Amino acid sequence: MASQEVTDLCRVVLRDIYGELAATVVGSLLDHGRLSAQQIAKAAKLPLASVQVTLVAMLQNRFVLYWSDSITLHNRVGSDVKQYEDSDREEVEKTRPARAFYYANADEIYKVLRTGSNIVLVSDYFAYLDKDEEGSTETSSRASETAAEIVKNMLVYGHMRVEDYLAAVPTLEDKARIGSVMTELVKKKFLLPLTGQEFYPESDIMAKLLSKQLSQLPKNISETARITAATAAATQDLLNLKAQKDTKNLGLVVKSDKVAAANRVGKIRQSTSNFTSSSNSPLAVDTEAILSVNHDKFLVLARNEELVSLVASRIGKVSAAVYRALLECYEDKLNRCNQVVVSGVEFNIGTTEVIRRFNATGIDLVGSIVTGNKRVNSNINSDSEDEVVVKRSKGSNGAFVIEDEDIVGDTKADDQSDDDLDAALDNYNSNGNGNGNGNGDNKGKKSSSSKSHEIIIQHLELIADSPLKCLLKAGNRGGGEWFVPFETLSETLRQLTYADLISRRFGPISTRLLNVIRQMGKVDEKYLSDQTLLPAKDIRAHLTDLHNIGGLDLQELPRSADRAPGRTFFFWFHRPKRAYSLMLHDLYKAINRCYSRILAERKANAILLHKLQREDVKGHEDVYLTAQERNQMVRLRATEERLLVQINRLDGLVRIFKDY
Repeated sequence: MASQEVTDLCRVVLRDIYGELAATVVGSLLDHGRLSAQQIAKAAKLPLASVQVTLVAMLQNRFVLYWSDSITLHNRVGSDVKQYEDSDREEVEKTRPARAFYYANADEIYKVLRTGSNIVLVSDYFAYLDKDEEGSTETSSRASETAAEIVKNMLVYGHMRVEDYLAAVPTLEDKARIGSVMTELVKKKFLLPLTGQEFYPESDIMAKLLSKQLSQLPKNISETARITAATAAATQDLLNLKAQKDTKNLGLVVKSDKVAAANRVGKIRQSTSNFTSSSNSPLAVDTEAILSVNHDKFLVLARNEELVSLVASRIGKVSAAVYRALLECYEDKLNRCNQVVVSGVEFNIGTTEVIRRFNATGIDLVGSIVTGNKRVNSNINSDSEDEVVVKRSKGSNGAFVIEDEDIVGDTKADDQSDDDLDAALDNYNSNGNGNGNGNGDNKGKKSSSSKSHEIIIQHLELIADSPLKCLLKAGNRGGGEWFVPFETLSETLRQLTYADLISRRFGPISTRLLNVIRQMGKVDEKYLSDQTLLPAKDIRAHLTDLHNIGGLDLQELPRSADRAPGRTFFFWFHRPKRAYSLMLHDLYKAINRCYSRILAERKANAILLHKLQREDVKGHEDVYLTAQERNQMVRLRATEERLLVQINRLDGLVRIFKDY
């Protein structure tokens, strides 16, 4: 069950957006756990008909999950779910349970707070030239607005069938435009076909799979062995059900007249769950697919932004821009933050790919790296003109003297790697992203390309040499291969964020104590005082503050049976999971207070807000509002803006400690 802080926050969100009835029904599930509709009506003291109508709306957005023992798990997604329902409707009606149990899905309710940030994120992501089905170019603003509108509607309604969504569009031109953008959203995994398992609690799915595996195992083996084997098999089956979301081209079909005609007459239903595009055939979104928003993809992009900000603050902005280009190479490879990423062919990124994605607009790439004693020669162009090598030598007076010497670069590299890098760098400079303008001679272009390649590699090596370990060098093929250890990097991000919060709240001394305890393990007060170079009497108050918020724990080790304090060792230690969990509770409580403050401000200005909703007042506030009402409106909007910004920042911390 959810914690009290999460329960209170969910009630406030539902009461504001869906009304008092939804908050009461879901609140009963949050308080009591698994309940049937009759039990909810009894606990909430509401009519059964009202409870059932509310549950339908909550199930639409998956704020409430349901389960019955007669449910059968199927490996069907998207349009296959509709086909299964149509063909086996009579059988389903016969086996439909008379009683179902419902669960509150607190995680899905909380995601309502991220609606605005997700819409902004997808709008920025699609802010580039896109092409519709006819091949004409679409302006960046038009594409981003369309993508944001689609995601907003999906978030509001929970899930929708593509055919129903397009049926509400008035013109054929708009249908083609929206269908094209929706296809890109499905390709980028922002929208995914809905599976039937997403309406069921994971604990019940696991219990169902475990029961099935136990029934298939022989009973002549020990019970412990049966349970162990069944648990392993059921866990694998659960992972296979979740892996349906990772299927390539899920929710897409080949865009051809034959397939479209066959779909219309019902002769062929091409499911993308087992479809893999082996050719360059154009793909389009399946009109029979039931789509919903994939929040995991938004979390992947949000994590990339956090990592770029970390590199910018610790290393530099130009290095962060190079790191952003590297992380963009992972966007099509990662579907969720907890995906297992191992260094290898699939997840190693070559320097060539980083160069192609790097955008140097407004960045002084040449002046971003200060060279050392020697200027590195280019290994791409062995026929380039002489390079200048800067050397230092000691003079007669002991001072260093800088000398210039002309030498000719003579290096060898792999031919195939050089060809790939030359093609990438020529494209990089011809697009105006690099230091060259693409109009010079071939020799000048190669010189500029080699210098850009050299500097980008230096930035990647600079990031890899950082103590943060944001990047690992995985090989030298193709100018170098790089790997981002997301799992360890997410833990580092949590540690740094937690230390920053402690420093802001209790000061740098508390942060120093926490870092020493984290590195040394369990330490006593005397040893801690020696390591931090602080008197014991000065650190006790800070240790107490960290203990009160759950940042530190205290272990007693008595030296006698009477456990006398004078003969007892007291060791301080840090448990990250517990500390982060308690910090999450404080964050939920702070978000609840900010949200409640917004509702209180709206209630205090209810008369003004009601007047602003009038059709004759909208757009004519200067005419129908008095000077006092206009000032009141400005103060109200400024207060809401500040509180919403605070909620967004607090949610960023929640993502770090919970989702990444």
